[in-house]
Amino acid sequence: GSHGSNLETMEDLNQVAANANGYANTDTAAPATGACITDDGSLVSDHRPYPCWSVIQSVRNAAESNYSSGTVEISKHGGKQLTFDASYTWTRDLSNAGGATPNAFAVAGGTYLTDRFHPGLDYGNVIYDRKHRFLATYLYSLPFGSGQRWLAAGSALNKLIGDWQIAGVTILQSGPFLTPYQQSVDPANTNILTTVGQARPDQLTTAPLYAAHRNTTQWLNPDAFPYQNLAVNYGTPDQVGIGRFGNAPVGGVVGPGTANYSFSLMKGIAIQERAHIQLSVEAANVFNHRNYEPPNMQVDSGGFGSITALQTAEGAGPRSLELAGRIVF
Repeated sequence: GSHGSNLETMEDLNQVAANANGYANTDTAAPATGACITDDGSLVSDHRPYPCWSVIQSVRNAAESNYSSGTVEISKHGGKQLTFDASYTWTRDLSNAGGATPNAFAVAGGTYLTDRFHPGLDYGNVIYDRKHRFLATYLYSLPFGSGQRWLAAGSALNKLIGDWQIAGVTILQSGPFLTPYQQSVDPANTNILTTVGQARPDQLTTAPLYAAHRNTTQWLNPDAFPYQNLAVNYGTPDQVGIGRFGNAPVGGVVGPGTANYSFSLMKGIAIQERAHIQLSVEAANVFNHRNYEPPNMQVDSGGFGSITALQTAEGAGPRSLELAGRIVF
């Protein structure tokens, strides 16, 4: 395991603490903490630190990351017939470097935190990390033909039955960690829709996280993610958030996993002492298993929880066949 800190994040120095009064509100319930004189000579005073400014972007070494993993590996090399390597890896990767609603790996310069007063609020599973991953590769020389155990024949017949090999790659892994978000409400009245552009919703522990019958139309249960966390004046021109951030955790949703079996059948044909032709047929995702991309995580969209694409990385897309020929010398 490893531990890392002092990673960069971004914050808005003009962000106020979570409140039920509204952003830049001059209500007496929110005492002014700053003031300035505008160009026309009027006094601006509210509870923002710098009332005459909007967003004041700052980079801060406030992120923390922790990574732990364990691996079990079995391998066999140097055998006459079979060579293989199989490994299982378990990981635990936690961080707040991805900011409020991570939708990509953390980048240099950081991303905005939900709350600059509480950086740990965004601490959770790192997006696209896989908690479980099994990987196996193998190469097997079929025991037929000259110099092999079965059907050792003359050179003419050996060109047909000898020098066949089977190779493959198997990948089995759990899905990526994902974070729900909404773009309709500033729940804590901190201007997060301006800085981040979105905020995490609430997540109900009393409702199932996933749809009863997970499919591409509905992978997640919409009832588990209410997002209109507004005060009682919802729908009025001066509507404000309820005064707190949504409680949905970062990386609290696990997307679809991957099951991919790729396979190759190869035939070698000697043409000289130090050269031969290798013909092969290769199949990626030979069983044509449907490996889905992550679902739509925007809870205030009509397509929330739906899946519209298949995975493409690591040959996990729709089955594909390829015929190949090469000269090895």
